[in-house]
Amino acid sequence: MAEDTPRFGRYALVRKIADGGMASIHLATTVGPGGFAKPCVIKRIRTEYSSSPSFRDMLVREARVAALLGHPNIVQVFDFGEVDGEYYLTMEFVDGLPLHRLISREWRARRRLPVAVALSIAIETARALEYLAAGITVDGRTTRLVHRDVSPSNILVAATGAVKLTDFGIVKPLEASEATVAGVIKGKYAYMSPEQLQGRPLDPRSDLFSLGVVLFETLTSKRLFRRGDVASTIAAVLGGQVPRASRLNAEVPEEVDAIIDRALAKDADARYATPTDLIEDLERVLVRLPDAHQVGRQRATIVEHATRESTPPPDDTIATTPLPSADDALLGDVPLVMERDSSRVVEAAFVADPVDGTSALWWSAAALLAAVVLSLAFWLIVLD
Repeated sequence: MAEDTPRFGRYALVRKIADGGMASIHLATTVGPGGFAKPCVIKRIRTEYSSSPSFRDMLVREARVAALLGHPNIVQVFDFGEVDGEYYLTMEFVDGLPLHRLISREWRARRRLPVAVALSIAIETARALEYLAAGITVDGRTTRLVHRDVSPSNILVAATGAVKLTDFGIVKPLEASEATVAGVIKGKYAYMSPEQLQGRPLDPRSDLFSLGVVLFETLTSKRLFRRGDVASTIAAVLGGQVPRASRLNAEVPEEVDAIIDRALAKDADARYATPTDLIEDLERVLVRLPDAHQVGRQRATIVEHATRESTPPPDDTIATTPLPSADDALLGDVPLVMERDSSRVVEAAFVADPVDGTSALWWSAAALLAAVVLSLAFWLIVLD
């Protein structure tokens, strides 16, 4: 290891992966005796947030929960600490690519991910959600969890073919509503459930809505709810129509349309009650597909080809680069409609189906008002 490599506590920082409104992400290695080094990813919380007692308490609670998570489809958080007044989380390094990069690369090659692969990625992600919904033991009692940020950038596909859900910095126990900073909706608008956008109580069905959006986009390579501005995106989530995935991709079985419709029901009571129910329906379709028995190998091959077909910019090689989040947008750091590096080109090419004309005006006005109120609330709290 080079002597001029910057250090952060007991870690050596290799390079910065991404910047966000509340944290920066770094590729790092642990530093041990005898030249021992192991790659990891560090999320460094910005000092202006680390110095806030309420935010620090929230971070400690969330870090404690994230560190207890142990599942093959979840990226492990294995360290939390403080260096010179700056808090950080250390996470497992996944050698692979996030799902949104794979969709982008397939789109540029005028291909889509195979249907069996898309379904298998959704199933593996749902297994992570199933684990969260079942709950973990915290302080002697079982606590169910909601991820709140299920999106293509937070689903990693490793070079081995493994699928892992990441970014548990905002994972939330159902009972701990106070853990959310007032005035800040956490997540990405285009993947939020209606109840999340409206600030209502959440349960695991909210994550299933988000996964339904991900499944649609993986199958079709088209954005479902993402629009050119926040208000229009919120309007699409709350009132937009969901087109048939089978009409946009002829290889998609029609029964998948029914699965997506149920996952994306505006009323949470009309959705799948549990991730297990969704997994069972997806598996019933998957097992009938001709290449179902080799989806793990297919996922690994797709990642290998995606990495080899072109030389990506530096930030495109690490599977933990996030898209701008709602936190970033409210804080004004990152434009919500912009993606980093090569994905920016594809973002403009993704086709978003229009919202019905009359309802679009009503929902856009309501969504714009909601966005303004949220922003004002946040700044009133900051200035208080």
